[in-house]
Amino acid sequence: MDSAGNFYFSKLYSVPIPGGFTPISIAVHKGYFDPNTARVIWGPPTVPFAAPPGTAGADKPHIAVDPNTSGATATVYLAFTDFNAGQVIRIVRSVDGASTWSAPITLSKPGVPLGAIPRVGPIGEIYVAWERNWAQPSGQAIMIAKATAWPSFSSELVVSNVTPLTRIPSFNPGREPNEFPTMGVDTRGRVYLAWNDGRYGSGCPDPGRASDRIGAILLTYSPDGLSNWSSFAVVNDDGFPSATCTDHFYPWLSIDPNDGVHLGWYDNRLRAPLRYDLTDTYAATFNIVGGVSPNIRLTSCTFSTNVQSTCQLVFGDYNGGYATIDRFHYAWGDGRNGDPDAFSGGLPLR
Repeated sequence: MDSAGNFYFSKLYSVPIPGGFTPISIAVHKGYFDPNTARVIWGPPTVPFAAPPGTAGADKPHIAVDPNTSGATATVYLAFTDFNAGQVIRIVRSVDGASTWSAPITLSKPGVPLGAIPRVGPIGEIYVAWERNWAQPSGQAIMIAKATAWPSFSSELVVSNVTPLTRIPSFNPGREPNEFPTMGVDTRGRVYLAWNDGRYGSGCPDPGRASDRIGAILLTYSPDGLSNWSSFAVVNDDGFPSATCTDHFYPWLSIDPNDGVHLGWYDNRLRAPLRYDLTDTYAATFNIVGGVSPNIRLTSCTFSTNVQSTCQLVFGDYNGGYATIDRFHYAWGDGRNGDPDAFSGGLPLR
């Protein structure tokens, strides 16, 4: 959302053609809230990335808006994975409220980078973070690049190596969770990154999961424009997964106007024995002086993630959230009604 209250969202799209579909491209819509109808009115799509015919296309687009801009001159950034040039992270920019787009800039080395997320700092600096080597045998890491002026990005930097998670029993059968980063930048330019990591999750007392890498939510921040990073804070307060066997995954981070850092995530600490599909959502607040607040349960009931769907069974790849002056709003996929539905809950900040 820009400072004038316009909304932006990105989507993947593919068009049916004889014998299949076109490669996956990306479209962006701009909208506004209409008080007369109490609805968001969306404009027609623009296309920041059109995959050439015969190529593999794109995935995982995310948007950021420069908070110092709005309306017809809003500066909008979109980062994504391009599967064509050896699979790389790329970014495009619009300086006219998502009407037209620049040529893409490549930020990563070829490989398996995925889950790019862009954010804009208080003076217009641009940060993009992603996971390197997602779902590969080794080499996973949280990466980041920065530009103080478009289009001059730094080389990609390693924030932290990552221990990937093992597939969670009965969660999205046949699909493992990711370790994609979530990120925010406060009004002082401090950059916060969080992700789920399996480094504290081996050896849990459940014999069936003793060799699993079970996720904890980790957070770090840079106070000085990426030169230095803090030690890790473990956001979940129920102990290391190596002792509890509890999965924590799909975090989302948002920063309120007073620079409070808030996170929500999936968490199965309230499960019945051996029922790792039984899940809740939790939230917490982090600040540099006081650390992590006690975790607050957001769900009103525990739900199963092993439910039927008319389409592919998927929870994720992300949840989402947004912090206002008085509330952190968190949204997630929820199976309490027997199929994946969108739910939301709030963490009061006053």
